[in-house]
Amino acid sequence: MAESSASIIHVVAWGTRLSLNLYDFAIANPASTREANTLAKSVSLFALMLKQVGTSLKEDTTIPSGEAFETVQDIVLQANDVFAAIQAAVPDKSKRDGVRFENGHDGVKERGWSDVVHDRLRYMLPYVRSLNSTLAVMLQAFYTVRVIAWSRSRQDRLPPTAADAVANERAQLEVLIIEQQLLLLDVFDAFSTYQQTREEEGVAHQQDSTPPPSKLSKYRDESIGEPQARRPLAETSSLVRRASVNFSNVILARWTQLKALERRLSLTDSEEDKPKPAERRRSYQPTVESVASDSMPPTARNSPELVKSPNPQRPPSARTTLPAPIPTSGVIRSTGPFSPKTGAFSPSAGPYSPSTGPFSPGPSYSASPASTAYFPGSPRRAAAATTGFKAPPPRSASFHGTFPPRPPPAPDTTTTTKVEEETADGLDIPWRLWLQSNRWDFVDDKVVSTNAAVPPEQAFTDRAAWTEIMQKWVRREALEEARYSFNQVQKEVSEGGRTRFETCFCIGRPLTYVSGGGYTAHTKPK
Repeated sequence: MAESSASIIHVVAWGTRLSLNLYDFAIANPASTREANTLAKSVSLFALMLKQVGTSLKEDTTIPSGEAFETVQDIVLQANDVFAAIQAAVPDKSKRDGVRFENGHDGVKERGWSDVVHDRLRYMLPYVRSLNSTLAVMLQAFYTVRVIAWSRSRQDRLPPTAADAVANERAQLEVLIIEQQLLLLDVFDAFSTYQQTREEEGVAHQQDSTPPPSKLSKYRDESIGEPQARRPLAETSSLVRRASVNFSNVILARWTQLKALERRLSLTDSEEDKPKPAERRRSYQPTVESVASDSMPPTARNSPELVKSPNPQRPPSARTTLPAPIPTSGVIRSTGPFSPKTGAFSPSAGPYSPSTGPFSPGPSYSASPASTAYFPGSPRRAAAATTGFKAPPPRSASFHGTFPPRPPPAPDTTTTTKVEEETADGLDIPWRLWLQSNRWDFVDDKVVSTNAAVPPEQAFTDRAAWTEIMQKWVRREALEEARYSFNQVQKEVSEGGRTRFETCFCIGRPLTYVSGGGYTAHTKPK
């Protein structure tokens, strides 16, 4: 590839210099200005196209095939021969300086090309254009494959748009193929004229280093027929147009790795379509933890302590203190710091990552399915910044009784999991305290895990701190009665390969645990 890149750079530089030389020659020779300018433009466009194709081959090796690299190398070799033939017909600039009219007036003496040179350059013009058009077809084939790969990943979301994009790229490829095939036929016609003039002028075939048109035969569509057989232009155009669709598929198979790409995409699709194990399949279905009422004793059926599993609902806008609450229908995916078996914080839960950053409340508030930041930073400050709302002063009274913790759900009789018995000193209630990126995980009034180097008392004295607790341990009515600003979010927790979502309250102030299950707002350190 390094050798090929060096040869491409060399030909591009040569084509640029030759194009400038042709423009200078056109100025110095008014009789050949039009032909020289046209040829200079074609050489310049070919150099630019070759540079673009070389860059594409260098940057992405997953789409071009091995034959595409060989084709570019062959075109580079042909360009060397073509440029040499053109340069032989254009004298150096030093030989054109100082030429004047024979009548003595300042100016440039009109000197045209001989018939042989003129027809040779007329033959070189479609030759250069055909090389340029072949490179354009190759580049468009690369673009088409990229769009096909892109469309396969968008079929489930934007099927009409993906199909239209592929159809558009294929149509552009057909247009370029038609142009290329017509130019290749022009090359053979121009060579016939040049060959006849060369024989009339007596120029030996051995002395001519001009590349023959047979070198371009490998880029022709064989279904069109032999180019030597002269046909009317309308008939030739009709043949090329009818063959363009099939030949575009040939080009994609020849110069790209479309088949290998389609095989990889098919394997990926088949892996995704494979049936999942029964347990994992059930984990993607909504489940409700319930207790069979028929198998329960009458006393348990009438027990006020029996609590049904919470059903997440969007809280009314009038009952929240934030200007844009997190939609409870959205899911915040997280590994979850809570352990669904014991109700305690999991020490293996990862700390809060400052790089993710808290959400900023606003009208376009949304939850990313892959985000782990599920509580906005300082709801008190966010609300004040957007609405001018000021949170009420902290309540120092204990809410034991009016703020009772929600009892844990009754055990499911269909499973063997047992809820741990309450300890003598508490209910083993897990909760979490946050201060910026510092985190303290509590069970009742004991810190069981932290990522902070400072004691939790610092968070209790900071008005920017906040508290998290699962819904099964606290009642929403108690939070509203205490006039706490809070958000209700959904957290994804895993248990034995199953995934479910539990509601979590994010309270916009630091709270402390009180023996017996109550909580109190903190106004000063104890």
